[in-house]
Amino acid sequence: MLVQSRAGAGGLIAANTIYNTEPGDGTVIGSFGETFPLRQAMGAPGIQFDSTRYQWIGSAIDTAIACVARTDSPVASFQDVLDGKPFTVGTMAPGSTIYDTPAILNAALNTQMKLVRGFEGVATIVNAAEAKEVDGYCASWLAMLTTGRHLQLFDAGVLKPILIMGDHVPNHPRLKPVPAAEALAKGDEAKQLLRAMHAPSQITNPYVVHPQVPKDRVEALRRAFSAAFADAEFIADAKKSRIEFSPSSGEKVTQIVQSIMKTSPAVLAKMKSILVQ
Repeated sequence: MLVQSRAGAGGLIAANTIYNTEPGDGTVIGSFGETFPLRQAMGAPGIQFDSTRYQWIGSAIDTAIACVARTDSPVASFQDVLDGKPFTVGTMAPGSTIYDTPAILNAALNTQMKLVRGFEGVATIVNAAEAKEVDGYCASWLAMLTTGRHLQLFDAGVLKPILIMGDHVPNHPRLKPVPAAEALAKGDEAKQLLRAMHAPSQITNPYVVHPQVPKDRVEALRRAFSAAFADAEFIADAKKSRIEFSPSSGEKVTQIVQSIMKTSPAVLAKMKSILVQ
């Protein structure tokens, strides 16, 4: 196996190249940002592929974005955010779930979180929260559970989760008092906004092949992908590296991509006005 990087435009060059110029024989497998199907649906510029024609092999992680707050911030729970208490959120640039999630939450739930842009990564946002430069942030819940710094700040009582995206709260002791975002939505449009925003996190780290790859090869790759995540040696190596996976099959990823593309045009237009800058 030869790994090649097609850097540029946040992975968009790779996604466009695999679709348009790489061979359709199954010898090239691509992996890029999970937000691209949603950005295609919104009509974001630069997209030169059709997510519904890509053949999805699977994804490595099915998670949700969680929002956390400093325990000494004005916000004791997300109800305080709903009630209008000031809450400053550290974010990256538009196009990342770190920015897009709180932006959509503001629109869907009529909250007034202040989004501070310009951070280069989650680690710098965590540092800013620890230094009291921001009140909190929104990031992958699975990453929070597997990254030592998040856990240290949870255990030290510095940070706590206050919201998780999706329509249900995962069974985890740290999330017992935390609401699911869709449960707070009032009206169908708000629910659709939150549902569409949550969908990419369910297919984090996806893998695809060209639309013209024969079906039998696609099925073989899907079987191999699933088998890899069930392999005892692979699992042991992941545990040693403190990496957790929650893989999804190619069929499930395909269903989620199709659900994104079926989001109502009005909702997608609103998302585009908020997120595509």
